[in-house]
Formats: sequence, structure tokens, C-alpha cells
Amino acid sequence: MADRILGAPDRLSGPGAVSVAPMGQTVEMGPLLIVITLLVVIPLAVIITGAVMAVLLGHSLRKEGEYRNEGSELTELNV
Repeated sequence: MADRILGAPDRLSGPGAVSVAPMGQTVEMGPLLIVITLLVVIPLAVIITGAVMAVLLGHSLRKEGEYRNEGSELTELNV
């Protein structure tokens, strides 16, 4: 029972297994990292990338609209 100390490697599991659960159960860190990546990191990356692309596209379209309509009397009506 002394080899089942919290954080000690388990002999029956893989080399990366760390005993963090009670009663001698082990939790593999690899699948846990994959789940965290799939549920947190990838969605955040997609949201941030979409926001950056929206800013760049909006800025580009605004500048193009100002350039194409330069000198028009309608641009003075914009608020």
C-alpha cells in the first residue's frame, strides 16, 4: 500500500500514469489533455481567429468604400 502514494507511478498502467484518484485508481494524463484541447483550446482559437478576420475585413471594406465614394455628396450624410 506504500507504493500507492499520491503522485507515484502505477506499475500496472503505462509509464505516464499518475495515481491521483483514491483507492489505487489511476488517471491517464494523455486523454485528459486531449479532452481539454478539444473542449477549450480549439473553440477559443476558432473564436479569436474569426474575430480577427472580422476586424480585418471590416476595416478593409470601410477603407474601400471611402475610396470609391470619395467626393460624393452622400458621404457627408453618413453619421
